[in-house]
Amino acid sequence: MNNTKILYSQLQTLLEDESTYAATIEKHFDLNNENPFHPVFELKKGVEIIFPEDEAAKSLKTKLRDMASNIARRKRRKKYLRMKRKNPNGIRIVSEGDSWFQHPIVHDLIDHLMDYGYLVKSIGAAGDELVNMFLTEEFAESIQMEEPEFLLLSAGGNDILGEKMIHFLEDVIEIDDPGVDPQRFLKNNYAIEIKVLHERLKGILTRANEISPKMKIIIHGYDYAIPSDSEKKGWAGRYMIEKGIDHPKDKMALMKLMIDQYNEMLESLAKDHDYLTYINLRNSVANDKWHDEIHPNREGFLVCAEQFKVVIEQLKETPIVA
Repeated sequence: MNNTKILYSQLQTLLEDESTYAATIEKHFDLNNENPFHPVFELKKGVEIIFPEDEAAKSLKTKLRDMASNIARRKRRKKYLRMKRKNPNGIRIVSEGDSWFQHPIVHDLIDHLMDYGYLVKSIGAAGDELVNMFLTEEFAESIQMEEPEFLLLSAGGNDILGEKMIHFLEDVIEIDDPGVDPQRFLKNNYAIEIKVLHERLKGILTRANEISPKMKIIIHGYDYAIPSDSEKKGWAGRYMIEKGIDHPKDKMALMKLMIDQYNEMLESLAKDHDYLTYINLRNSVANDKWHDEIHPNREGFLVCAEQFKVVIEQLKETPIVA
């Protein structure tokens, strides 16, 4: 293993430069996917950051885990400001959510929407569980300051497919008829979790609508993630295997059931709020268009972004009665 030493100031400069960002990430960082919808960068083994000797600079060591991700966010913000200066009358959007909206490596859904020319202020940061994602002042301030026509939300993945997932699964002793009746694998607490998420989302929608009554809100459900076959890597597949659900048909049937129930909740939520539009992304991403078990790759996200574009274009002239 080769040891690499680099000045903190030099690393920061390389990450801030669009022409050297990707190569610098590949050379110095690994992606920690421990939390599926909150991937963050960590230094590779053998990489040493040399800091200035003053105490204030030494404290920056604690920030290295998220440094590259934060720089990626700042780069997107700068792009948004450049686009807004060039096209001040463009369609303004605020996006908030998880790594489907802010992936540190993949050209994600929001990147594609910005490629289309939409002015998207992204405050997403590959967030954690839904309950914590919309409590920051940045959420309210961004809506107040930008006066967007649209708010895009991506949320709930960590709540159903993150570390909590294993607690939704029954302990399996014997399995017959692979792929049949996946409901037998789910405890009752999953249905309870879906109801809890419904109420949390209602609160978020109410708050956003109170801040900006004429703003249209778009929310999406996830496509069917493909459970991995590894007992050590990934998330959903690993948890299923740990519980004895190891047949591919069972794993996929269970994943489909969980994703369906979450999407059905979002669809029912949209029917109760005339300012909310739900986008169904199920069966959108082809099997060869996934970056990992949970996230589409660039081409997969493009397919999803195209559906967002259609909805935005349909809704942009549609008034909402406040």
